[in-house]
Amino acid sequence: MEVERIVQKEYNLNPALTLRFVLNGKLLSNDYKLSRAQFQVKKNSITVMALQSGGLNRLEMVLHEISENGKLKASLFSTLDGLVLASQKINGIDERVVAAMSSMVSDAAFKATEEMHLSEAKTTKIFCKDDYVVCRVISVNNGATKFLFAVLLDIPKDAEGEKYVDSLLDWADKNAYDDLVELAKLKM
Repeated sequence: MEVERIVQKEYNLNPALTLRFVLNGKLLSNDYKLSRAQFQVKKNSITVMALQSGGLNRLEMVLHEISENGKLKASLFSTLDGLVLASQKINGIDERVVAAMSSMVSDAAFKATEEMHLSEAKTTKIFCKDDYVVCRVISVNNGATKFLFAVLLDIPKDAEGEKYVDSLLDWADKNAYDDLVELAKLKM
């Protein structure tokens, strides 16, 4: 990518680093062509992530971005049975436990909707005294494969805070979708 070479040269970055760019909340693909019409210096900002080879994959980059913006304690993508695919967490949080408990919550929501003849549960939220857990099922390939996306954070102070968290989850869901489709092809 031409922009990647320019940024590496301008900031004297090691050429072995892989750069990823986020513009207006969207992770840009490697072949993205940035035009002056799309980017206005005084209005837009681009987040640049420098990664070592073998470093973060796209799912981890999405989690990193929402964890930074949402001050999350933990965030992860996993299979429905709790196999962690990617995670971001603060010290003291075991992502395997978060994945296992999120899987259990998701399964309980599925069973409840089945027993009550409701439509499929997409998001389950748990409000604790000080904490907030959101589990979201992401269906790919017309529902043939499902993944779990979970976050753990301090409880939002108000409805606006909860809406903000929901918007971060929507962004992450959208930006991780293509990679989850690719993972579904691996037949886990």
